[in-house]
Amino acid sequence: MLLPSKLAATVAEKNIFNRNLLGILATGSTFNCYNNTFNNIGKLQYAANAIPSWTKLYYCAAITAVSYNNTPTVNIGDQNKTNTFTNCDFGIFVAGGKTTRITLDALYNTFENCITSIYALNVNGTPTTNTLNINNNSITKTPLGGIGIRVDNLRLVTIANINKNMINQNGFYDPTAYGRSGIDVQNFLPTVVTLNVEDNLILAM
Repeated sequence: MLLPSKLAATVAEKNIFNRNLLGILATGSTFNCYNNTFNNIGKLQYAANAIPSWTKLYYCAAITAVSYNNTPTVNIGDQNKTNTFTNCDFGIFVAGGKTTRITLDALYNTFENCITSIYALNVNGTPTTNTLNINNNSITKTPLGGIGIRVDNLRLVTIANINKNMINQNGFYDPTAYGRSGIDVQNFLPTVVTLNVEDNLILAM
C-alpha cells in the first residue's frame, strides 16, 4: 500500500499484508493505522537478485513512514485497535529529516519474531504536540542481532515516552550467545529532550 506524498488524515484499517517487501509506504502522509495484520514482510523473504534497487532508499518494513517537506503525524495502534506484526525485518520504521519533522504514536501493537520491531529515526515531533510515544507494545522472540525498540537522534522533541512495553525474548534465549537489545536510545539532547523510559518489562526467558 503506497500512501501518496502529503496525504492527510487517511485510515488504514483491517488489512492483511503477507509476503511483501513493504506493507505500507507513506511519504509525508498523516495517517492512522489500526487493526491490521502484517506477516513475512521484508528483504529476507526474497533472493538478493529479486529485490529492486529503489528499496535501498527505505528500510523494508511492514510500515515505513518518512517526512517530506512537511509535518506528518503517524498513529499506529491504540487501545482495542492493535496491529499485529509477525516475521518481519522491521515492524515500524519512521524517519524525519534534518529540517523536517514527523511525530509518532505507536501504541498497543503486537510483534513476534521481528528483527527490529520499532525503529524511530530523527523523530522530532510537531510544533504543537512535540512528543514521541512508544507505549504498551508487546514484543516477543526477537532474533539474534535484533532490537525491540530503537530510537536514534532525538533533537526537537520536547518529551519522548517509551513506557509500559513488554519485551520478552522467550523461545530464543541462549545463555552462550549475546546479541539482542530490548530498548536502544542513542543521540538525544538531554538539555532539550525529556526522555521517559519507565515501567517496561524486559525478559530473556
